[in-house]
Amino acid sequence: MSANSPVSFLRTIVAVLRPLLALVLQWMFWPYIQPYVWFLFCLAVFLSSWIGGLSGGLAATVLSTALVLYLFVPPEVLAALGRPRNSLSLVVFMGMGVLFSLFHERLNRTAVAMHGFDGPDDYLRRLPEFTDTFELTTLDGTVFPLEQWPLARAARRDQGSG
Repeated sequence: MSANSPVSFLRTIVAVLRPLLALVLQWMFWPYIQPYVWFLFCLAVFLSSWIGGLSGGLAATVLSTALVLYLFVPPEVLAALGRPRNSLSLVVFMGMGVLFSLFHERLNRTAVAMHGFDGPDDYLRRLPEFTDTFELTTLDGTVFPLEQWPLARAARRDQGSG
């Protein structure tokens, strides 16, 4: 996926929002899940790397790590992170984030190549060809014109509802 592609940039932005959602949920449920500081952020990083590939996953890993250390780790534990035993969970979390990011980047690239595309710009350019194979309809059977397909609307950065 091209780093300069609008699709890639949008996916990275959406990916970075996942740790913020995890922050809100963890803040709400902290009395119930304490002391498991990485619990919701593991899922956030996994989903972020799935959506945003390498850049989205790495950004989510760094953001999640900073949020957890700043907001959920007590100061006395934070001061003891210099000792290897105390920093194990931090190292495991960050390693997991890097591995998830690498895995999903490879998976996304393979899926795009498997379908014969060079990247997001290629499948946006070839979108009219999809109408020969696919048909999107509403529940009542009305066929959506190509211009109303979600991928076409995203390519135009259409902010319309529905």
